Amino acid sequence: RLFRQPRLVRHHAAPLVNTMKPASGNLILLLVCFCCSCSEIAACKSSPEALKPRYIGCYQDKEGSPDLERLAGGDGLGTGRVNRKLCDFLCRGSGNRYFGLQGGGSCFCGDSYGRYGSVDESSCDQNCRGYAEEICGGEGVNSVYEIVLK
Repeated sequence: RLFRQPRLVRHHAAPLVNTMKPASGNLILLLVCFCCSCSEIAACKSSPEALKPRYIGCYQDKEGSPDLERLAGGDGLGTGRVNRKLCDFLCRGSGNRYFGLQGGGSCFCGDSYGRYGSVDESSCDQNCRGYAEEICGGEGVNSVYEIVLK
């Protein structure tokens, strides 16, 4: 068998995620928000006002050595369209302190930011694909947020 029986687990106070463990022992998380519109799923609805992420600013990134070290969602990763809520959910569930949205559709997570310096806010000029009211960074730059825990 390729996969063992799925089970629901709670990870770092994040909404429930469906976990499947391959026979090899590697852990694959199939997130509840594996969909086109995260806002339609109750588990992904916005957290209480006190837990909204805090916008920090627009920061330069570098291909091959990203400022926020882990690509968590977006184009090519099967998470569908990414916005601020989904990126917060993905990175919070992994225990990271910060997240960044880049290029209109990619989500990066990390525990530090700013390695390549801040840039003018006008550089973060791309709307999130499918969420035109939100900015998702720009070409080679991240809209960086702090994940608020309390």
